[in-house]
Amino acid sequence: MRPTLIVGLHGSGKTTKCIRLAHEHNAHIVCANHARAHSIDTQAIMLKCKIPHPITYQEFISGSFNGRDITGFIIDDIDDLVAYLARGTRILAMSICAQLTPVTPQPAPWESPETQVSNRLDTDEHDKGQNT
Repeated sequence: MRPTLIVGLHGSGKTTKCIRLAHEHNAHIVCANHARAHSIDTQAIMLKCKIPHPITYQEFISGSFNGRDITGFIIDDIDDLVAYLARGTRILAMSICAQLTPVTPQPAPWESPETQVSNRLDTDEHDKGQNT
């Protein structure tokens, strides 16, 4: 079975999708560092998703997660992991065999519908100003 590739821009809901998949499959999210792991834990609580504590790229690479009950991995921001592995050398291109799952931007669960509309209007006005 090929992994699912979650694609979207910054803030589009990729990590939220990762959290929901981790909840559904009891899988570990692999992320950049401990601060990001804490942020993902906090977001999972807000989404009411129970997930295993995320592991860092370093823990993933070194295998220090051994001994945990690992059922699978969900890698958040795989482009950052590849850059981490390249140790500063520029990555010119990447390819992957995966099922593509586009992510449409989702409002944060704590935003009211009025805030969501207001934010979209503000963004539209900002974008119009950029094009002139």
